[in-house]
Amino acid sequence: MAVTIDADELATAAGIDAAAATRLLAVVTARIDRYAPDAPDAIANEAAVRGAAYLGDAPAVPGSTVDLGPVKIGTPYTNQDWWRKSGAAALLSPWRVRRARKVEAAE
Repeated sequence: MAVTIDADELATAAGIDAAAATRLLAVVTARIDRYAPDAPDAIANEAAVRGAAYLGDAPAVPGSTVDLGPVKIGTPYTNQDWWRKSGAAALLSPWRVRRARKVEAAE
């Protein structure tokens, strides 16, 4: 299963413009396919909307500041913050492929 929403639907649902939706659809689709390839279409689509909406509102440069006159608000974030803070990771978590490996003792 995969993301089945198109860029126009994503733009409307996420409240972003069509150009951003087209660009961000590829980003969120790749992340969803890697994280939870077996998630149902409806769940994958909702995760795509949440991720694209968050990224659409994020500042262009990580760590940039917003100047509100006497107050400056910093926006430091890591490259994974959008995935968690948008709710996409939590939504897809039940379908995440988890793996374990045997760990050998170091000599």
